[in-house]
Amino acid sequence: MNFLKSRTREAGSSPARRRLLRKAVLSTTIAVMLLAVALLTGPYVGSKLSSILPRGTIEIKGRELTTQQKDAALAVLMSDPEVKELLRQGAAIPPNRILSLEVVLSKVNSETGKIEKVTEIWAEAQIMLGVQKYSAQVDLVGEKVLSISGSTAKRADAGQQIADFLD
Repeated sequence: MNFLKSRTREAGSSPARRRLLRKAVLSTTIAVMLLAVALLTGPYVGSKLSSILPRGTIEIKGRELTTQQKDAALAVLMSDPEVKELLRQGAAIPPNRILSLEVVLSKVNSETGKIEKVTEIWAEAQIMLGVQKYSAQVDLVGEKVLSISGSTAKRADAGQQIADFLD
């Protein structure tokens, strides 16, 4: 603190400036301490966050498709009659919109009769036709388009759609 006093005297600062500087240092210190207390009291912060985000967070993730998987998905899409019709009308399939879907299926094992969970990687491709957006699910193992759904919305609110689905 003596260093601070000597530096402020050398600079020719007035007592009003020194008071202002002390207030700034004091208020910054208090703000940092309050922030530390808020971060360290988990349940209190958690309850506040839950009131802001009542549904919590939703994480959608998956592995990236390999180049071979994207090529296979594109080949299956190009052979589908509905997709061919959309492409004939001027639709486009952006390569960066062919995404991975990790699907967990329950199947009955024919040898044991037990139900087993099988994980497969499918692809989901977005097909754009003007302002219309279509989504096609492709079974890469069965090499077929499973479904095509469409939306005429210019901007689909994905977060709201997921929230509606969860209700």
